[in-house]
Amino acid sequence: MTDPDPHAVTDPGPQALGENAVALGAVRLATTRAPDGRGRPRISPRAVEEYWDETPLPAPATDRERALVYAVIYQVRDDHHRNTAEPGEICDLVASGLAPLARRAGVPLSPLETLTARYAVGPARRAWHHSLTPLDALDAFAAVRDDLNAEPECVSAALTLVPVLPEPYELPGGLDAAVTALRARLGSPARWQPPRSGRGRA
Repeated sequence: MTDPDPHAVTDPGPQALGENAVALGAVRLATTRAPDGRGRPRISPRAVEEYWDETPLPAPATDRERALVYAVIYQVRDDHHRNTAEPGEICDLVASGLAPLARRAGVPLSPLETLTARYAVGPARRAWHHSLTPLDALDAFAAVRDDLNAEPECVSAALTLVPVLPEPYELPGGLDAAVTALRARLGSPARWQPPRSGRGRA
């Protein structure tokens, strides 16, 4: 099986979309379009074609998008034991969830995304799994505050969120007390470090 070229994500022309353009369009639909009643993004080859019809060019991929596109195409090829990926297969895989693909591809996560992968539940869990939608910053911070067994990486990540927390904070005892308690758990000034092995659930 030939590895997909991670640098081959280019803007589609008027001809039929290649697999890289299909995967890029599907990834963007997953992160921008409203989900269906089951919480899954509405993604299909037709939807991808319509997306590119409506998208002004050029529309270059970001580093994260390139990593996800590579992961999608590689996974489809590997699943079907061939060196091509059909549009329907690409769309089905993306619709099944971006978070597992991001984890397998080693996509770097922000502090808020790291906490989302660890703490999101219910609809927020589905939004993360399918679309990489992060938690509200205050919800993520509160989840770590309430988890007395939170790992140091999570505590440090929560402390990085303090400057962007919206007011009113609505935290028992106030924000200052929560920050002091979290810093005490670390025993030193907090400096967030990414998790060592992609921890968190998809």
